Amino acid sequence: MRAPAVPEDCVITLSAADVSKTLKQVNIHKAAGPDGLPGRVLQACAVQLASVFTDIFNLSLSESIIPTYFRQTTIVPVPKNTKVTCLNYYQTVALMSVAMKCFERLVMAHINTIEFADDTTVVVLITDNDETAYREEVRDLAVWCQDNNLSLNVIKTKEMIVDYRKKRTEHAPILFAKCRDVLQLASQFPSTDVALLTAAPLIKAVCNFKQVSKTLEEFDVEERPSSVLEEKYPNLRVIQSAVKALHAQQHTLQTVDGLEIHYEKLCICSGGRPKLLTQDNPYVLGIRDTDSAQEFQKRLSKAKRIVVVGNGGIALELVYEVEGCEVIWVVKDKAIGNTFFDAGAAQFLIPSLDTDKPERAATCKRARYTIEGPAATQGLAVGGDRQGQRRGLEEPGSALGPDWHEGISLRGAEEVSHRVSVEYQSEVKQIYTHQDFLLSPLASQTADTGSWPVYAQLTNGKTFGCDFIVSATGVVPNTEPFLHGNSFALAEDSGLKVDDHMMTTEPDIYAAGDVCTAGWEPSHLWQQMRLWTQARQMGWYAGRCMAADVLSETIELDFCFELFSHITKFFNYKVVLLGKFNGQGLGLNQELLVRCTKGHEYVKVVLSGGRMLGAVLIGETDLEETFENLILNQMDLTPYGEELLNPNIDIEDYFD
Repeated sequence: MRAPAVPEDCVITLSAADVSKTLKQVNIHKAAGPDGLPGRVLQACAVQLASVFTDIFNLSLSESIIPTYFRQTTIVPVPKNTKVTCLNYYQTVALMSVAMKCFERLVMAHINTIEFADDTTVVVLITDNDETAYREEVRDLAVWCQDNNLSLNVIKTKEMIVDYRKKRTEHAPILFAKCRDVLQLASQFPSTDVALLTAAPLIKAVCNFKQVSKTLEEFDVEERPSSVLEEKYPNLRVIQSAVKALHAQQHTLQTVDGLEIHYEKLCICSGGRPKLLTQDNPYVLGIRDTDSAQEFQKRLSKAKRIVVVGNGGIALELVYEVEGCEVIWVVKDKAIGNTFFDAGAAQFLIPSLDTDKPERAATCKRARYTIEGPAATQGLAVGGDRQGQRRGLEEPGSALGPDWHEGISLRGAEEVSHRVSVEYQSEVKQIYTHQDFLLSPLASQTADTGSWPVYAQLTNGKTFGCDFIVSATGVVPNTEPFLHGNSFALAEDSGLKVDDHMMTTEPDIYAAGDVCTAGWEPSHLWQQMRLWTQARQMGWYAGRCMAADVLSETIELDFCFELFSHITKFFNYKVVLLGKFNGQGLGLNQELLVRCTKGHEYVKVVLSGGRMLGAVLIGETDLEETFENLILNQMDLTPYGEELLNPNIDIEDYFD
């Protein structure tokens, strides 16, 4: 079968390194196709076979011919139920060559990088102030791209208006509402002043964004000087100061430096502040922003033992990444990672704490900035005198990104590689300094020998001495500067309650991220969790809502709020969470299907009424897109039963 000729500049050339990497990621449990070549062989011999398959793949691409064995499939009957009484109880599954699936994955990775609409130009004449035809042409372009699975590169998209009239009027810019990224408000309204009020001179920026599926997305977060934004957007002003007071009815903000700012519309993105075990204790450290992470790194370098309290994302990352130091991990639940997965997944991950970490493929190359010293602040938008700058530095900075520990050394003073002890169903009851501990009855009761700067007494009766304590018990919405004198509606978790357009109960004030709580009736497949993924989605959607309000346009709740989805990494395993992944709100009306291969993968599916409502995927399962589709389309999966997780069936091909 020969495909039509392809222009030479569009021919893909695959490298042996890419082919080898893809072969190493093959699921060894996949059934072999007609060629009889099992995935286990491809993975084990990836280095030896890489050059051979590279030649085959590149020849196939250059000649536009698919090898015969790659095109063949084997039809296998699979029983729908455990008891088979007739042929109707079988379903057919097509088994394709595993090598062909690797070929497809390599080609798809290339296709996903292509921006097909990069060089498109729309030219329309506007007469008599009637922009209807112009806007319809642009909308048609956006819809066409959406229907054909093409992406408009909004970073390169420009709108140019040539006005020949003597008396000019301001033109309302176009908002590409269907794009997965959105132009900043500063670029949408180039003639309107936009101010960014931040307590620190560094801002967090999303980079390396990748749309994995309809709702799943991956990205990195890096720090950049705030001056970068001002250089990119001339109408954007960055003000480095903290908020002292908000007067919602007067539409004014007061900063700690005495500056009064009048606004037409305001979006509060102040995030959350860490819940510390105790305030003003020099031996208790809360990790929230870059400064606190650097302080942790500094203290850790001299530490022999630390106590980590908490069971969320920061705690999970810390206990795995720390080396050269004994870690006492205090969790109040029966299993680790209770926020993200169940006890079964926790048991799958626990052995990783007792094994040496694999070597990292590469060091993080993204730039990191500090705010110490005059050289670091040169060129940054820092307002006020040095005293004002110091006040600003005392304010908490932006939350840590999803890969905050990449590229920094988290090593203690000991030679041990990895030593973690978990204290389950326990909390910190009392914290003692060294002197207070010696004077307390615990000094004679505890088996802990040695002299430590601080001691933590737990509710399970144990007491541990350590160099310092890490409080990683979560965050609370940072609403305090905005509440006095205003009438914000607050949710039960103290977040600013927002409607489905991210608006608070005060006029012209929006909120996004950790500071807010969704006040609308959510989809039965979505729940709010204070994660970087949702913070980015909420901020992006809030910007769209503000722009739509200015332009008097209607806007619907974005599709990202239809299904909860999150990709992260714990203990060096890829973790994908979908929908009601822990059966949230389902009670006893749920059925769980679990597949676990020790040290390789953990798959859990949550079913209710025969329909998939959630999933937890740990490891390289390649099931995220298939399960996402099954959750979204709510297909009745009753006929498939436990075969849904049969490792010998290419379930993603069956439901393709």
